Amino acid sequence: MLQCIKKNFSCFYRIPHRLCLILFAALFPLVSITHCHATPFFSATVTSSYYIARTGTWGSKVSWNFIKSAEHEISVYKDDTGEPVMILSYGSTGKIELVRKRLARGDGFVEISEKVSGDIVLSSGFPVPYDQLLPYEEITGSGSILLKKNIAGLTFSSPLTEKIVPLTTARAMTAEMIDQQVADRIGNKQLRLLVILQNDELVVRQLWAAGDDFWLYEETPERKSRRLAFSHVP
Repeated sequence: MLQCIKKNFSCFYRIPHRLCLILFAALFPLVSITHCHATPFFSATVTSSYYIARTGTWGSKVSWNFIKSAEHEISVYKDDTGEPVMILSYGSTGKIELVRKRLARGDGFVEISEKVSGDIVLSSGFPVPYDQLLPYEEITGSGSILLKKNIAGLTFSSPLTEKIVPLTTARAMTAEMIDQQVADRIGNKQLRLLVILQNDELVVRQLWAAGDDFWLYEETPERKSRRLAFSHVP
């Protein structure tokens, strides 16, 4: 840090020592803040319910905690358990590149790793709602996209259709995507519903609020998930 400042602020050597210290004290916190908070870390709590085909009803709820505590990694915990059930690794572009599923076996875990690529990543029947679509700021329009899967070293692509549906807070509440408490919290933020279809059938849809780093609501044919809490962490 000192060498960096000496290199970029050579004028320090041409001003009184006391003034130099004052300037250094003023600049150091700014440099530290810029370095440490380039990408905000966060904690998000989500509750999911699952469709029971045998009874045609939605079953009991499960809580998931998504914690981003590293620059390119999110750990997912189930019901505040001590060990993550999934670890998502991100590349420099902010997209998921590796999914590590940790399945409980006896007293430990068996880890299954899957490399992924493409514009989106889908949970494909796994109970954790880790589908990566597009954050609000990147939702620009509708069209065709490709879902890519790597299996046994081979890449397979499936064509999907993407639709963007603007929603009002009232419509989102009527559709039971959010409740009054969430509506009050998001205030006047604009909402968009990102819908992914395959052969005109729903694959997944996510409700995003402008400026948020995590979706408010997600739905697949087998799972409905709602964000209960979200906070940035230092």
